[in-house]
Amino acid sequence: MTRRDLFALAAAALLACGDPPTPLPLAPRPHLEAARLVGRAWLDEGGEPRDLKALSARLLDGFVGTDPTAFTAHVQAHHQADLASGRTARVGGWLLSQTEAWLYGWLALA
Repeated sequence: MTRRDLFALAAAALLACGDPPTPLPLAPRPHLEAARLVGRAWLDEGGEPRDLKALSARLLDGFVGTDPTAFTAHVQAHHQADLASGRTARVGGWLLSQTEAWLYGWLALA
């Protein structure tokens, strides 16, 4: 699984969970667990915001609808804009966009 695949899957998981987040009846997915671990490390290092509602609001800002493919494109566009603008965080040797950190932080808390 590539990092892009992980990012897309994490974005789809966020959209599917709604508010409040509810567990999905999916088989264990070790790649999502890796994203959760990175998200937990980001939160432990002081990443903000630190709650599901605020993270959801930031990730969903400007998105209308429920289509997972459209949401993934929305998140990826914000991810690219973050990288171009230098809105990044270093976590455990990884360089994450702000959007990516929010997404993984959301998964850690969900």
